[in-house]
Amino acid sequence: MRKLSRAAFEALAEPVPDGPSTRDLLDLSRKHGMTIGAGLLERAPDGGVYNAYAVAMPDGAWAVHRKLHVFEHPNICAGNRYTVFDTPHGCRVGVLICYDNNIIENARATALLGAEVLLAPHQTGGCNSVSPRGRWARCGRWIATSSSRTSFRR
Repeated sequence: MRKLSRAAFEALAEPVPDGPSTRDLLDLSRKHGMTIGAGLLERAPDGGVYNAYAVAMPDGAWAVHRKLHVFEHPNICAGNRYTVFDTPHGCRVGVLICYDNNIIENARATALLGAEVLLAPHQTGGCNSVSPRGRWARCGRWIATSSSRTSFRR
């Protein structure tokens, strides 16, 4: 995504909840009676484009979280709030996307807002990431965790 032109990048964005991806999520959620989510580029009413995670619930309710700490594309906007919401399953859910999970205060703030479950969609594992800390995690380190979790310690 980071190598796309501004026009190509913005062409991928769609509104939430009225865009096709969120509508499809809501349909699937109702059909299967479960809460589901998916990541997408959200075009907000203010024209900004966000790395977002949309959550669809079987009662037709929905929530969207915008990634707080962004670096994927020069034209992506950063979210400015934590996302915590009630589900029809009787629990409060919070969402943090990818690198946001690496900052413990984000998880703490989400819990303080009442989240009992944290959805944490995350791209990790040996990829050539532009993440501020992504380059140190190479495939060998990920494979080594199956026998020893200390391999992540520096």
